[in-house]
Amino acid sequence: MNPDPDYSAAYVLLRTDEPDGQAGHGFAFTIGRGNDVQTVACAALHHLVVGRDVDEIASDLGGFARDLVNDSQLRWLGPEKGVMHMAVGAVVNAAWDLVARRAGKPLWRFIADMAPAEIVRCIDFRYLRDALTPTEALTLLRAAERGKDERIEYLLRHGYPAYTTSPGWLGYPDETLVHLARQAVSEGFRSIKIKVGLNLEDDLRRCRLARDAIGPDIAMAADANQRWDVNDAIPWIRKLAPFGIAWVEEPTSPDDVLAHQAIRRGVAPVPISTGEHTQNRILFKQFLQADAVDLLQIDATRVGGVNENLAILLLAHKFGVRVFPHAGGVGLCELVQHLAMADFITISGKIEDRAIEYVDHLHEHFVEPVRIVGGRYIAPTVPGFSAEMLPQTLSAVPRPHERQPETEISSPGPGKRTGRTRALGARQWANVAERNLTQP
Repeated sequence: MNPDPDYSAAYVLLRTDEPDGQAGHGFAFTIGRGNDVQTVACAALHHLVVGRDVDEIASDLGGFARDLVNDSQLRWLGPEKGVMHMAVGAVVNAAWDLVARRAGKPLWRFIADMAPAEIVRCIDFRYLRDALTPTEALTLLRAAERGKDERIEYLLRHGYPAYTTSPGWLGYPDETLVHLARQAVSEGFRSIKIKVGLNLEDDLRRCRLARDAIGPDIAMAADANQRWDVNDAIPWIRKLAPFGIAWVEEPTSPDDVLAHQAIRRGVAPVPISTGEHTQNRILFKQFLQADAVDLLQIDATRVGGVNENLAILLLAHKFGVRVFPHAGGVGLCELVQHLAMADFITISGKIEDRAIEYVDHLHEHFVEPVRIVGGRYIAPTVPGFSAEMLPQTLSAVPRPHERQPETEISSPGPGKRTGRTRALGARQWANVAERNLTQP
């Protein structure tokens, strides 16, 4: 479905006037021409951000996110979906990065150290209360307080399991698939994923080669990237099932809950998954209510930021569904590791029955790139959301040719920090693109 990707990101820099020059970084991943649209959407939030007091944002991250989501004129473009919602997510994620930096903690640890009631206040429960109420969420979070210190120690010592998609791109010749699959096992990965859905005979051959290469004890998932209708998906998946498929991801439209439900029933016991293109917490809720998926992918930049992902993780925990975060694009590994680790520490308490996706490209552009050792993500220790790109990467792309004036609010009251947000004008949002560096 995505044969010509140009891996890119609309990059958001949230500046402050604090003496230490603290800033927050965020972005929305795209695959090319959509980047031009995405940057305009980010800039459209300017009037909701510029001039706000940093302490105000830090003390009410839930309110900040709701302000961005609920601008009525911009909400009309969704509501809560598509390009505008991804723009909200980029700015919200930049705010979490800023606040975690101010606290001197990596984001996963910042969330882990929040009180359950604080986390509940970050979440918008509108449209969720038929499946998850604030009281239920608070109960789940309080239950997860038990053993939290031990889980933090375990995470710092052992890291978080990863699975790799790198061997399985459709464009690879068979010998490359076999070589990379074997290499992944030798590097410690216990799961790999391959792309399917273009040609059944090719899929059967490639699945057979991959299974032979990795042996019977390594999990192998298949990703169809929305290729099929229901009547195509069911017989196709049944033919792949003998190769021991760990799950089939995105078999059909990411908006079609009932189609996923029908496919899941039609191919059981092969697990069905979706989520990387699921546009908001409401659709995730429906997938869970309908028993339409066996596991979920969350994406750090698809929905409205950290707040909404916390809601989705709580929903998944309540419904007993595993989460395998999506991380195949620019910076997604860097971001989503924090969400998965926060889930382990603060929400589900689960780690060994799930894994974070890993793809081995474009990490060299980040100040704090992910670290993988023995097929596991090493927990970040540097403050923030790991979203900051290197100055040389940002300076290598086209820069804005015009700048809107910065605006600030008046000085805060006595006893408050003087931090106020400054944001970049519409033409000042960096359009970061990595041109043809990969061949998915």
